[in-house]
Order: sequence, then C-alpha cells, then structure tokens
Amino acid sequence: MLRKDTASTYCLVSGTALIVIGAAGFFLPDLSGAVEFDRAHNLFHLIAGALAVYAALSEKEGLATWYAQGSGAVYVLVAIAGYVSPTLWGIGDATGLRLELAEDIFHLIVGGWGLYAGFAQSLLPGGCGGCRG
Repeated sequence: MLRKDTASTYCLVSGTALIVIGAAGFFLPDLSGAVEFDRAHNLFHLIAGALAVYAALSEKEGLATWYAQGSGAVYVLVAIAGYVSPTLWGIGDATGLRLELAEDIFHLIVGGWGLYAGFAQSLLPGGCGGCRG
C-alpha cells in the first residue's frame, strides 16, 4: 500500500524515473550528443530505481525515509564529484562510466529532492521524522 508521505512520493517518482532512464539508455545509448548512456550507469539506474520503488511500496516503517536520505546524499555527492571529475578520477575509465553536465544536474536535482524528502518531516513543527508514537 502506498503511503502519502514525502519520502514515499520521492521514492516512487524518482524510482520510476530511474527505471525509465536506465531502460532507455540501452535503446538510446547517445541522446542527441547531450548525454551518453553507458551500461554501468544504466544498470545502476535500474537497480537504484527498483530499490526506490520497493522502498515506496514497502510496509517497513521508515524504509522510504531511509532510502530518500541515503540516496539523496549519494546523488548530491556524485553530482559534485562528476562536475569536478567527469571520469571520477579514473574510475570511469576502468568501468566505461563518464558523467556529463546534464547527468550532474539530474543527480543534483534528484539528490536535493531526496535530502528534502528524507529530512523534511523531522524539520516540520511537531514532526519527529521516523518517531513511533
């Protein structure tokens, strides 16, 4: 059953988008020269998307919040690292992964939204995030 909290919405929407992007990357490996989809990145998007959708639909208390916080932090860090070093300091050369500016922007947006969705409830007046009561 889908909860209507911010973290669950983030997980469902971002997870679906990541699955679509990951699958599309196999069929459209070069999107008008703006973004080059590589296999490693496609697989990561498919796995991250599936985990996000699972977190959104899971009945486990706090899983969507935890996923939003964790993935948000990872995506923001990847956006910054990709902007500074598109090959992630040589790791991309070994794995075939290269991050373009469009991907950095996407990662920054998804990461920022994840951080907001994961921590917003605890920042609201009277909110305590994952408190049980």
